[in-house]
Amino acid sequence: MGIGSKIGTRAARILDGMTGGAVKASFREAATAYDDDPRADEYRRLSAGKRDLNPVQYQRGQQMAFYLWQRNPLARRMIEILVDFCTGDDYAVKVKIKSRGKDGEIKDTERYDAQAIWDDFADDPVNEFDEGIPETTQDLLINGELAMPTTVNPIDGKVRLGYVDPGNIVEVKLDPRNVRQPIYIKAQGMDTAQDTLLKVCRIDLDPESPTYDKMIGEVLYFRINHVVNQSRGHSELLELADWLDALDQFLFDSLDGFRLRNSFFYDLQMDGLTQEQIEAEAKKITVPANGSIRVHNEKAKYDVQTPDLKAVEVERALVSFQTFVIGTKGFPAMWFGSGAETNKATAGEMSIPTMKMIRALQRTIRRIIKTVARYVFDQALIAGTLQLAENEYVDVEVTMFDPEKKDTESVGVGLSALVQAMVVAVDNGWMDPNTAKKIVDGMVTRMGVEADTDKKVEDLLDEKKQTQDDQTARDAYAGVDPAQAFGGKGNGKPPINQPADPAQAQESEPIRILQTFQPAPLVVNVERKGKLSEAKFEIERDASGRMTGLTRKEKEN
Repeated sequence: MGIGSKIGTRAARILDGMTGGAVKASFREAATAYDDDPRADEYRRLSAGKRDLNPVQYQRGQQMAFYLWQRNPLARRMIEILVDFCTGDDYAVKVKIKSRGKDGEIKDTERYDAQAIWDDFADDPVNEFDEGIPETTQDLLINGELAMPTTVNPIDGKVRLGYVDPGNIVEVKLDPRNVRQPIYIKAQGMDTAQDTLLKVCRIDLDPESPTYDKMIGEVLYFRINHVVNQSRGHSELLELADWLDALDQFLFDSLDGFRLRNSFFYDLQMDGLTQEQIEAEAKKITVPANGSIRVHNEKAKYDVQTPDLKAVEVERALVSFQTFVIGTKGFPAMWFGSGAETNKATAGEMSIPTMKMIRALQRTIRRIIKTVARYVFDQALIAGTLQLAENEYVDVEVTMFDPEKKDTESVGVGLSALVQAMVVAVDNGWMDPNTAKKIVDGMVTRMGVEADTDKKVEDLLDEKKQTQDDQTARDAYAGVDPAQAFGGKGNGKPPINQPADPAQAQESEPIRILQTFQPAPLVVNVERKGKLSEAKFEIERDASGRMTGLTRKEKEN
């Protein structure tokens, strides 16, 4: 033990005695950090929270988690399942710029510049964000924390992300006024031999700052599996580390037992012989070859002996042990090859808690991705690459696999029944049409299809009527000479710019209709004497809504 350690230990004892044991009960601060101190794992920093593990214990926990992920098949499979549910084939990031009206109505501006900024960031050869999200999620689950230093181009605001090995993070400092917020991380092994202090990216709350209400900082830091006042996150495998290690040892011991069970030996019983005679006969005995014949009298009895290791009890113990480890993590045993006593009905019920756990993890990963996106767009706003009106904002939607999504047939039957129920509710006045649409949109979204949630029922009905008008106009004049149709034979009205007298109309210059566009009003391009012009007409309908003719709305241009 070094001199500094002795001084630190003596000082701690003195303080402990002066305070009646209060110091020892609350914390023990090391005066130095020599590795030869046998009590080094009892120390923690004064700046660390009371619920934080000391650095030695925390580093040991990270090393154990990584070791288990690398060496233990069960631990690795647990992480793989969680990663697949969060970053599978359904993963996508869609960005829209929306506007909020004074009445609170939200509309899509149909601008795609924000999506282009995100795609440029995600496809950057250094970032490879979308391609690398499975690896990033895996690292977060194994280590319990994720630190990505940021580099911003001051000209165009483009962002590039780095990576800090969690083993190199020395300390995470929390905001003393809000312990939910990390404000700095101290990391070693970066640009210099000394520890580097990085400011965690947070929203600038200074109204006088040019970056007010924008995220600024040097590192994006995220953590999982921690209570509010713990400064660092913990691995998904930490609480199972001892049990997984014990299961490994149990399996290896069981394999050794099965190896011994396959061993055997020959037993020869010789009646009526003395010990000297038995020893003399034993020298003559050789191990019988396969298929050989052994000749003896009734006083010699040959037998083959094998050890009875009670393999049934070993199997039961193994199943119980494995079920305990898997169950404490929230997984059903059938996901790990132990579904002999499971059928479709029970499998569905057993998966419900797992689905809830996976949804919670998906919300965490979604929040991380949205935070990264917020930082990317804020830097673009600061640099002027992205411009937003006062009532506009960037909406980021992160799509992931729906763990509760059923097969297509079941979903189709459920959607059909839901739509019928909504129709009955609206027809009977039990529900507002827009509320019914929201319910149907929610069902469609759960199926993995993007629903047009911004449009109201009135807008959709207007679009439907417009489409019907278009089709009615096409059907009414299908196969008919347009000049004759507009010439009065279709609706009994005189031709365009022609007198009502048919005799005079025959002497008039004929009109050749070139193209029509969108009824209500109907826009017609016509050609007269080699000159192009445009005319607009209103569609006439009878009481049933059927189109009966056209009336000129305004003069030709």
